[in-house]
Amino acid sequence: MHTTLLVQVLCLANVIFCVSAIGSPELIFSANFLNFTFRTSDDYNEYMNSGSYKNCMLAGVKMAEDGVTTFVSVPRWRANVPATLNKLVTYQFGDEQVTLLEPYPSWEMNEIGNPDALQSVLGFEVDPLNRIWILDQGKVDQNPAVPGSIKLLIYDIITDELIQKYVFPEDQAPLDNSFLNDVVVDLYNNFAYISDTGLGSDPVHGGLLVYDFNTNSSRRVLNQVNVTSPDPSVWFSVNDQKVFADGPMEAGADGIALTPSTETLYFCPLASRILYSIPTALLRNFSIPEEELELAVTVVMNKETTSDGLACSDEGDQYVYATGLEVDGLVLLKVNSSVDVIVNDTVAMQWPDTIGFDHHGSIVFVSNKLQLFWQGVMDFTDENFRIWKVYIGANSS
Repeated sequence: MHTTLLVQVLCLANVIFCVSAIGSPELIFSANFLNFTFRTSDDYNEYMNSGSYKNCMLAGVKMAEDGVTTFVSVPRWRANVPATLNKLVTYQFGDEQVTLLEPYPSWEMNEIGNPDALQSVLGFEVDPLNRIWILDQGKVDQNPAVPGSIKLLIYDIITDELIQKYVFPEDQAPLDNSFLNDVVVDLYNNFAYISDTGLGSDPVHGGLLVYDFNTNSSRRVLNQVNVTSPDPSVWFSVNDQKVFADGPMEAGADGIALTPSTETLYFCPLASRILYSIPTALLRNFSIPEEELELAVTVVMNKETTSDGLACSDEGDQYVYATGLEVDGLVLLKVNSSVDVIVNDTVAMQWPDTIGFDHHGSIVFVSNKLQLFWQGVMDFTDENFRIWKVYIGANSS
């Protein structure tokens, strides 16, 4: 099955509630490989001739409030990735339009080896105040991070000026086995919540980080507990092929979403089909013991698929959108009610990754065949990287 178009009707207590019709998915970006706005032709030729383009993976996407400005991340999981955070820019060459990646905020701030610059970005968020919250994993080409490089940078995207910087302490984000994955921003309380997938150790070093903007401080919570760790019984497939032939994928806390009320944080490990939640009031109180936080986690529901990205819309606290790795598409989780596949395509939506919004009623998400990239079998003559837009009649929470 390719695209599912549904008008969903819920009948509760003889009252009918109509959920907006889901629009047809619109492809807003596609590429066999990623290309950048290189400063010189020599840089471009070196990139192509050396095969460095095969090291570049499209991962994250977020749009500014204008619904046009689009940021994407290209984490440096392999060597020689030119820039890890970028804007999409389109140029007209005769009758042809070409979309390239322009380093953000500059080439200099994407310099490899400089701990003050961006080293490897996967997760980031653009808030309604036109600020971009950038998570830097710090690690390049699977090597331990340089001290001072695992950090959070907050920029004003109108002026491109740095607003605030925070370097995570090494006991909260270890240089060798942290993997800062995704971030959600609570503007009402001036906090951010971050998932750490914890790759690089056995057992996986999964957990959550809580960042207080006002005090520029953080705390690590739910460290290496079941709810932030992979489920060893889940060995999932993408397009009917097991992800990793030699055993289940080991990946902890990944997807994370904040409800419109800001009262609840949803999260899930990548290698799990369970959606969890925890009250944010407890996370914001740094004096609450770890044991109490662990007891406060709720098993919300079975998502019926593994997921990479999560997002809440402004429809209400009971709605969560999730990428469905095992259904090649996007699912709507109605908390404690149902799991609905709203769009899917077994060919063109393999490994739906991160989720964003265009702030004009549509959701956007990346699909990137990440399972092929990880296993070193991606065909760069094929269409690999796509950004989709789907009208849902709602905006970000």
